[in-house]
Amino acid sequence: MERLLFEMSKEGKSAYSIPPLDVDDIEVEKVIPKNILRSKKIGLPSLSEVDISRHYTRLSRMNYGVDVGIYPLGSCTMKY
Repeated sequence: MERLLFEMSKEGKSAYSIPPLDVDDIEVEKVIPKNILRSKKIGLPSLSEVDISRHYTRLSRMNYGVDVGIYPLGSCTMKY
């Protein structure tokens, strides 16, 4: 059985890297009111982009569909 993304998560991994900023930093509180700011971490899993792609590819292989094999609908043999 495939593990959940949260079970595969390793602290510190990232699916992206942001290039250095060429503009000045601003304080978030000056742009977004404090009453709508998140007070704690969102709790998303820390995985690389490759790990996420592989996970969903493995899950897709567990499904049976027209791209995997014969998918008989029976419409060509049905009579009225």
